[in-house]
Amino acid sequence: MNKFKKSRLLVMVIALVLTASTLLLTTYSSWFVNGTSNLVSLVDNVVSKPFSFVAEIKSDLGNLVQTYRENEDLKASLYQMDLDSNQLSSLKEENQQLRELLSMRNAIDSNVKIIC
Repeated sequence: MNKFKKSRLLVMVIALVLTASTLLLTTYSSWFVNGTSNLVSLVDNVVSKPFSFVAEIKSDLGNLVQTYRENEDLKASLYQMDLDSNQLSSLKEENQQLRELLSMRNAIDSNVKIIC
């Protein structure tokens, strides 16, 4: 049991010495700080790549869905415009026929003279 306590104390002392030396090394040497920050930025870039890829795909899919909905709205609008155009053509034709009938009627009325 005593041997276990001594080895545990030895591990704690070694960990404390390593931590203290690392802290001192980081404050006094810029090359260690630069190397560490470069390593951290490299790890950050590697880790962030999949997340940025997923975010880009999500954005693309969102744009695709928005385009699909806009396309559906435009198709409905085009269909309504076709209906309106057909109705307008029909009404123009009917209007032309009525004008022709009206001109015939006026021609007949102008030829008839009533003598009092």
